[in-house]
Parts: sequence; structure tokens; C-alpha cells
Amino acid sequence: TQGMKKIFIIVSILFNALVCVAQVNDNFSDGDLTNNPVWMPDVTGNWMIDNAQLRSNSLAANSALYITTPSAKAINAQWEFWVSLQFNTSSTNYVDVYLMSDQSNLLSATNSGYFVRIGGTPDEVSLYKMISGTPTLLINGMDGITNSTNNTLRIKVIREGDLWTLERDALGGTNYFLEGSVTDNSFNSNNFFGIRIQQSTAGFFNRHFFDTIYAGEIILDTEAPILQQLQVTAINQLTLTFNEKVTAVSAQNTLHYTASNGFGNPASAQLQADEKTVLLTYSQNFINGVTNQLTLSGVSDLFGNSITSFLQSFLFFQPLPIQYKEIIITEIFADPLPQVGLPNAEFIELFNRGNNPVNLAELKLSDGSSISALAYNILLPGEYRIITATGNVSSFTAFGQTVAASNFPTLNNTGEVLTLKTNTGQLVDSVNYNTDWYRDDDKLEGGWTLEMIDPNNICSEESNWSSSENPAGGTPG
Repeated sequence: TQGMKKIFIIVSILFNALVCVAQVNDNFSDGDLTNNPVWMPDVTGNWMIDNAQLRSNSLAANSALYITTPSAKAINAQWEFWVSLQFNTSSTNYVDVYLMSDQSNLLSATNSGYFVRIGGTPDEVSLYKMISGTPTLLINGMDGITNSTNNTLRIKVIREGDLWTLERDALGGTNYFLEGSVTDNSFNSNNFFGIRIQQSTAGFFNRHFFDTIYAGEIILDTEAPILQQLQVTAINQLTLTFNEKVTAVSAQNTLHYTASNGFGNPASAQLQADEKTVLLTYSQNFINGVTNQLTLSGVSDLFGNSITSFLQSFLFFQPLPIQYKEIIITEIFADPLPQVGLPNAEFIELFNRGNNPVNLAELKLSDGSSISALAYNILLPGEYRIITATGNVSSFTAFGQTVAASNFPTLNNTGEVLTLKTNTGQLVDSVNYNTDWYRDDDKLEGGWTLEMIDPNNICSEESNWSSSENPAGGTPG
């Protein structure tokens, strides 16, 4: 009738307008498939929202299912989506994500467009074009990427003019790996974005998850590169890894890197093949155990975004054999009560009287009945450290650098033998203290530490110790 014809015309106009302007941007947080955007499943019930993610819901074996939504972007476009396939893909268990399709029915024998295949026999992520139901491989991705029972991927495809690039992050993040690029202009118009699943047996049912789907304009990068990792890879070399590709001109400019402690600019800066990693080589060696600061500026990504200024610390440490009496005990706090001015917690103090830095994690403290492991901390020559129980560290940080010791021994007020050994059992220091060392009956009652008088007099014991003369009761650190 005339009324029905008018309704059909209005619906057709609205649908065509929707197709022409549609951009897909869905994270499924609204919990439905009927609004913003409208998703059209092949069969009602084959798809559902599960924990704010799109999930397959078909229990049909040896079958294909699909879902589509209107999408018009075809040239100078970007497609990006997250996918989790909780099974090992195969020739009968894979996913085709249609970036462009001329039909809503992705099973049609006459369907044409472009799609990304995830899985298949080679377990890869690849780009295809489909011409009237016949697929043609355009970008052949790396084999074995989906050869796992839990495949979490983020995939990005960009088309600039006729140039296509396919990228993927096998961990589901945005640290993309370029699968390849290709030039193709077989189709320059688009009607639908969609997902097609091929599944075989029950072990593959309901194991396809999708999220954060985007299809639209190319998203321009306006963020500067981020330094993800700095590694000291040699006595005079640093390896920097950025979160995205950087330009060779900016990355290899040695003036863009400045190290503290007189090292200045590196002698060379070499951008590696992945275009994200830079190797810095200095003309002089780093000082063992000393923390330096590296300042970055001017390093740019491929879109011209530059790092203004960024500071990152780094440490070169080469462990050397610890010699006898190289690290010594110089202060003992066995009886904190009554308090004079120090915290109500026991501690000992260590001093590096040697010429080399020492990692305290290589040492163990013992009172004969218990053994205490020290936390990681680099003790440089001439430096002191306060060693106390893990729960007491915060009580001493105001006095100096404090290191936690698990299973810190209970220090006997009347005295005992304390030993410091390497993890391999080599003796480094020992102190057999007792109450006579205080030389003061009042301080013997508690609240005062025992202090070594001369750290270079390693042969004397009782004559080289005395109670502290500091008004606070001791000098930790």
C-alpha cells in the first residue's frame, strides 16, 4: 500500500544514512548489542555480552557464526580491536574480522571486502581481501602466534590511501609489532564491520572474546615516546627501549642524552633494527656501584612528537669477592630501654672500609642461634648502613640509610657473638661484645649503643669499643 511504501522509503533512507556516517567505537560496557552501535547477529542467541566483552554463544559443532554492524569508513581509516581466543587455533577453528564488507551476511558466497584472519593452519594474524567469496592473502603474518590455549591479542590495521599496514600485540597491549604492509585498492567503499567465527567441536564453544572495537578515522599520535626500559648492558653501555618507533635522526643524536657524574653525552648512539631500541656507548667506564642520572630530550617518534625532558637513574654494579674485614660491624644497640633518644628497636651498624661496593644481599648476620638475610642494597666504600628488623626500618630512616634484615636476631643485653658471613659461608666480620664494653654503669642500664672507636683498628676488640657519647644515645648511620 501507499502507507507501507512510505514507511519502507523512510526506513531505507535512515539505514543508508546510518551506513554512510557510521563509525564503530564499542567497549560493550553498556551491556547490550542494540544501541551505539547496533550489532546484528546471524542468529539471536549466538552472541552475548559477558563481563563487558562480546562473546560467542553458539553450541553448534562444525559451524560458522557472525555478527556485523554498519560501518562506512574505507579509505584513510583505522581499525583496532582486542581479542581473546581461549583455545589453540586450527584450520577449522579461527576468526575472520571483517574490516570492510559489502554485505551484512558474512557467510554469503558473493561477499566482498577485507578481513583479518586470526588463526588457521599456520596460527597467524594475516590480512586478506575477499572478492565474491574468494579470499586472497595480502599480508602473511608470522606463523605460530596463536599456537597457545590462551591467545590475547590487540590488532591494528591502518589504510592510508592504498597502503595497508597490519600490526598486532601478542600480549593484548599497544606495543605493536608490524606484521607487514601492502598496496591494494580493490575496494574503496564499505557497508559493514563484522566478526565471523569458524568452530568445530564443543571444546571451542563460547571461547571467543572481543573488546574495545574501533573503526573510523586514523587516530593521530600526539604523545611523545615513553622510555619503557633502561638497562646497563656493559661497563660503558646503556640500552634504551621506547614504547614506539623513534626516528633515526633524533635517536642517534648524542646530544639528546646526558649522564650525570661527569659522563655527559655518549660517544655514540645507535638505533637498532626494531627502531625502538637505542644503544648508547660512553668513552669512559661507569663507576662500580654508583647511581647515575640519564637525562633524555629531543627523541622523536615517527609523528614528530618529541620528549621534552625525562630523567632516569641507572646503576652499574659488578660484584667482586668480599674480603675479610672489608665490611665490619661498627655499632650495636642491644638494649633500647629505658629510651634516651633512639627508637625502641634493636639495630646494628655496618661500615664499608674496603675499596669496592658490596651488595648487602650477599651477606648474612648470625648470633649463633638464628641467621638473618639482608635485603638488596649497594654499600659503597666509606658508607654506613643501619641494619634492623623489617618491621623497624621506618623507625630508623631519619637517622640514615636503613636496610631490612629478615629474621633479625634478638641481641642479648649481656652480650654474645655476632658474625657476618657471605652467602657461601666465608667469614667477613665477628664481634663478641659484653657488658664490660660500656665502661659506664649508668649506660649499661639501657638506651645507649656500643660504638667502635676506630674502624681501621681491626685487631683490637674490647679496647676499641665503648658506649656512645652522643646525647641521643647513639649514632646510627
